[in-house]
Amino acid sequence: MNNGEKTIFSFGPYRLDPVERVLSRANESLGLTPKAFDALVLLVENSGHLLEKDLFMQRLWPDTTVEENNLSQCIYVLRRTLNHGTAPDENQYIETVPRRGYRFTANVERISLSPRHEGMTNSDKAEPKPRQRSTRAALLAAGAAAVIFALAFAILSRRLRPASPSADTSSASVAVLPFLNLSDKPQNEYLSDGFTEELTTALAEVHGLRVVARTSAFQFRGKGEDVRKIGNQLNVGAIIEGSLSKTGDKLHVTAQLINARNGYHFWSGEYDGDPKEIYGIEEQIVSQTTRALGISDNGPRASVATRRTENPEAHDLYLEGRYFWYKRDLPDMDKSIELFQAAIRKDHNYALAYLGLADAYVVIAGNGQRPYAQVMPAAGKALSKSLELDPSLPEAHITKAMLLPPFVDQRMKEQEFRRAVELAPGYATAHHWYGVILTSLGRFEEADAELRKAQLLDPLSPMVTEDLAENYYYWRRYDKVVEQVGRIREMGSHVGDPILGLAYIQQGQHQEAIALFRGLSQGGEPGKNLTYLATAYAAAGQAEEARRLLKAAQNSGGGYVPAYMIARAYVFLGEKDEAFGWLQKGYEQPDPTMSLRVDPALDPIRSDPRYTELVRKAGFPN
Repeated sequence: MNNGEKTIFSFGPYRLDPVERVLSRANESLGLTPKAFDALVLLVENSGHLLEKDLFMQRLWPDTTVEENNLSQCIYVLRRTLNHGTAPDENQYIETVPRRGYRFTANVERISLSPRHEGMTNSDKAEPKPRQRSTRAALLAAGAAAVIFALAFAILSRRLRPASPSADTSSASVAVLPFLNLSDKPQNEYLSDGFTEELTTALAEVHGLRVVARTSAFQFRGKGEDVRKIGNQLNVGAIIEGSLSKTGDKLHVTAQLINARNGYHFWSGEYDGDPKEIYGIEEQIVSQTTRALGISDNGPRASVATRRTENPEAHDLYLEGRYFWYKRDLPDMDKSIELFQAAIRKDHNYALAYLGLADAYVVIAGNGQRPYAQVMPAAGKALSKSLELDPSLPEAHITKAMLLPPFVDQRMKEQEFRRAVELAPGYATAHHWYGVILTSLGRFEEADAELRKAQLLDPLSPMVTEDLAENYYYWRRYDKVVEQVGRIREMGSHVGDPILGLAYIQQGQHQEAIALFRGLSQGGEPGKNLTYLATAYAAAGQAEEARRLLKAAQNSGGGYVPAYMIARAYVFLGEKDEAFGWLQKGYEQPDPTMSLRVDPALDPIRSDPRYTELVRKAGFPN
């Protein structure tokens, strides 16, 4: 370069400055991992020419033996950044030449800048564009305490990259996006998913850090959306993303922490080891994340240590079991049971594997996939062993509460949920189910507080928002029900529609309720949906049609209809004896959906002595 001039590159809406290591779009700097940035420079400098994979590997990882998956990860990151929100596999800028390499296809303009105009074009001169601090610039500013800290951290952290601008207080919240499976076997996705979940759990136990739950974070799998958009949707200040590959008995993990407000990288790292070292890799990522976000990680995190196994085969089987458990279909649930049992055979003291086995049986019973009496004894036995091995597992206390009979003293369930919240205040499910039991006890304000904590931790969960709407229904705040169901529909779900229909009934909007439930009657649970529709007709005073629909619901063969739903319809018909007959059946079955103490639909029968006795037997305190 003559007379101190340097060259920057312009293509499409982007500018690339190789010296300052900045990629920008519309004067906004975009974050890239160091290797991805180096790969982009190589592609742009050779625009229009095929670059062989071997050349990339030699230039990006000199004197280091790495898997080709590392290059694939770099190209994935580049495509997602350059395509600006479109699918990352579209070849808008980078063309894949099968089995050979890659070619940069955009028209590239080379711009020479003198030192006087460095970093500026005519349109830039009035307002300097933001740029990342380079390592050289950081060294020149070594007198500043913040830079000294950054350099010390970079030296101490294993393979840590130069830090981007520091976090602000809003970054004390993070979402862990699903790690990419870059193994040569697609079926290894259970390992990348399991790693993501364990990392999420470990971070959630850090005091002062809010971590988004798995169910919300996993909704962004494969979408390639801009991290700033994801951060806005999840209301977090930082995003962790990365990849995992397993080749033989070797693991390779990449991870990066990104500021969700501006797209800068706080850090990025690469980690290699065998399966025995996977916990250590997770802990390194937790440590680097908390330091970058300015959070002390000195508090107790006992369950992180106790939930581990020293047997890597048992750990692998457990992760695969959870992968199938999340699918929920009966064949997958049976597969998860086999895998959890195999993990237990490898390590008889693996508390999480026993808990996974109990959870599988609970889901099978809860979904009506097998009779309650057939699977719950096995669930109880597995859970007891899990708690014997590790009473500090918060998930185990939630499962214990779910295994208690529906009609015991409800305060016993509350005790277990409260214990789960104490053990893991950052665990969304603990707050969720604690809120649900508080609703059943009529403690609506406390329930609202817990459910809102769950919603903050799991903002895209329709089920959490649906239970928030139910709490408002039992609280008689029907306008709030409408508001929350609107949020659920924005998520693309209609799980809140039944509670909305019941709110319409309480507001006297019978025709609106009939129209809503008529639409539901075309769905996948005809027995239940016909019962809802019968309830709406009964409330509207159309008794004959209501009785016809109730008979159709019970004879439709359209799945299980809870006795409590039928009882509620008879209350609206004014037929108390029939209503109490069905309530008694619900108690004897037992029917866990019975909201005896709080349902406004039961107001007409609360003065009846039979109601008082039933509430007492069901374990609801006065």
